[in-house]
Amino acid sequence: MITSIKLMDVASYSPTTPVIVNTDNKKVNLFYGLNGSGKSTLGNFLQSKTDPVYQHCEISPSNVEHEIIVYNQNFVRDNFYEIPQQKGIFTLSEANKDAEEAIEKAEYAIKKLEDSQSEIEINANKKNKEITNEESTLKEAVWKSKSKYERTELEFCLAGFKTKDKFLQKIKDSQSSCDSTIKDLKAEAKELNEQDGTPRESIQTISFSGSYIENEQIFKSRIVGSEDSYLAELVEKLGNSDWVQSGMKYLNDDEPCPFCQQELEADFSTAINQLFDTTYQSKKEEILNLKNVYENSISILESNLVNGAFLAEYVVDNSEFSTTKLLLLTCLKDNLSLINDKYTKPSEVIKLLDTTELIDNLNNVIMKIQSEVDTFNDKIKNKNIHLTNINRKFWSLLNLEYAALIEATIDKTKSLNLEVEQLRENYKNKNKDKREQDNIIIENSKKITNIDLSIKNINSQLKELGLQGFQLEKASEDSQHYKIVRESEADEDVYNTLSEGEKTLITFLYFLESCAGATDQESTVILNRRIIVIDDPISSLSHNYIYDIATLIHHKVLLANFKQIFILTHNLFFFHELLMLKAPSNRAVPYKLHRITKSDFSKVKDLQRNEIQNDYQTYWQIIKDCSESHSYANMLPNAMRNILEHYFTFIHKKDALKKTLEDLGKTSSEFKPLFRYINRESHSDSININDFEGIDVEKYIEKFKQVFENTGYSDHYYQMMGIDNPATLIEEETVEV
Repeated sequence: MITSIKLMDVASYSPTTPVIVNTDNKKVNLFYGLNGSGKSTLGNFLQSKTDPVYQHCEISPSNVEHEIIVYNQNFVRDNFYEIPQQKGIFTLSEANKDAEEAIEKAEYAIKKLEDSQSEIEINANKKNKEITNEESTLKEAVWKSKSKYERTELEFCLAGFKTKDKFLQKIKDSQSSCDSTIKDLKAEAKELNEQDGTPRESIQTISFSGSYIENEQIFKSRIVGSEDSYLAELVEKLGNSDWVQSGMKYLNDDEPCPFCQQELEADFSTAINQLFDTTYQSKKEEILNLKNVYENSISILESNLVNGAFLAEYVVDNSEFSTTKLLLLTCLKDNLSLINDKYTKPSEVIKLLDTTELIDNLNNVIMKIQSEVDTFNDKIKNKNIHLTNINRKFWSLLNLEYAALIEATIDKTKSLNLEVEQLRENYKNKNKDKREQDNIIIENSKKITNIDLSIKNINSQLKELGLQGFQLEKASEDSQHYKIVRESEADEDVYNTLSEGEKTLITFLYFLESCAGATDQESTVILNRRIIVIDDPISSLSHNYIYDIATLIHHKVLLANFKQIFILTHNLFFFHELLMLKAPSNRAVPYKLHRITKSDFSKVKDLQRNEIQNDYQTYWQIIKDCSESHSYANMLPNAMRNILEHYFTFIHKKDALKKTLEDLGKTSSEFKPLFRYINRESHSDSININDFEGIDVEKYIEKFKQVFENTGYSDHYYQMMGIDNPATLIEEETVEV
């Protein structure tokens, strides 16, 4: 069964926007549309789906195996206008019971096989849905991670992968090996994107020129006074030469001893000075010089560490550098303090801390920073390369994160696909079985097939329709063709003497027989495999036959066991008849109604039963359609004439209509042909009718409106056009004021 039809870039259908006709799996689809709206294009497509002109059209499902039989102008031309003797239509008679039973059993077997195939399709669809759900679940799970990286330093990695399918495929295609973390990649990306392109300044290792002082022997020696003084033994015994030496500045020969406040001997001052002789003083000078050098070296080092690259943020913010630097400077200052103590108390032995290791530690940190500087400068120089590397690592990390889930989904879908493949193979095997049953039907049909019953059926229908004087006969006794003959004429070319209506009726009866039969002995006739399409079967028939044709279609097509039916018509009465015949005897057959319209391009929309208009409303619809689009302008005068005749006849105001038409014709000379055509009392002719080519639609509708205004029935005009009456609006506004 056809579930939908797509029409695009053919005839009156848009070259860019497809029109989708949904059947909602209904067996019967009725289409109503005015001539030229695009109905025949739909039927022609179903008849010749492979024609290149329909390359942008398609039906769904695309693998419909049913036979599509179409009645349209192509059918009429192919079967009557080009072939004088018609192919015989083979139908099944009751002559061979065994053959019929074999056919019946084969048809039943085919039905069972098709039911089995339907179950297979249902199961396959379920499996395919499971596959889709598995893949969708995976896509959704992976897609959630995308939001974590939007509006972050790594958002650039998402460029080009902002759909679920592409996002998942990129993750699948990436390798799951990476020695970085997302945090590392964010930091690196931020560093690259925030810098202004200026390379970082190199940082040099430091040296400390006063390092040698830390190993001077003088700090390890006790420096005391000379032994030549008689006081040397006493000072040594007291063990406090530093205290004595520090008190020398208070010694005065004219005053008591600064230490004990007793009178000093005459040579005491000389003895004290002998105690702290030149050697002692020179060693103190040496200590002082060493102190000054060490202190100056510290100052130089401190100055170097707060200048140049050492002031850069990437150095100042380095915690390891700050810690190591602080340890070194603290140690140096501790050593300087010890040297000061040595100078103050030369007799004490001090041990300076060796700063070599601390300097090496600081230089190691500096070299590490310099390595980072080199790396950073390289990144600036090759920024795009590094961003590409970040991108690669980013997708690798996502692959690593979802590898297990992806693998599980692949395994599950692989298993499901195997099951679907098995179902497809089973479906193909059923087709083989169906072909075997088809062969049984073909072989048995040959035994009981003839065209006599078809001829009998068509002739019977011709009589029922009141067509007398001609009938169908076999071209010869052994022929599988037939011809049209009249009883009163021997001329074999009877066909050309038929009216268009008679030709249409015979053609359509032939079509109805072909729907239920076969046109050759090798064909298989299985009704529930056939889709019937009927395009305007009453286009050249009078109203007398509309009911008959509708009844024939109802009984021979709609109630038959065909798979699906499409009927297209421009005649609203015929459309009504098909619907009226449906209820209540055929409620079980599902109907779907459609309406085809055309403005710039053809459109198809669903039609509800309560939307169907009668003929009078249809004429008004033409007026409204023309006011919006000029596609049906050639139908406008005829619609106007029918509306005016119906309405003014109904209200018994034909005289008022005639007078108004005459008055308007006198005052508007350019519209005289229109008023003569509308007024059935005047003598319209072909010249008048031809004058309607290229009419000004807006002006014609305006004159049409004046007819209702001048006769006093403007309200009816506005009501049928579905617009407000300006006069009524003015009155309402006046009342409100």
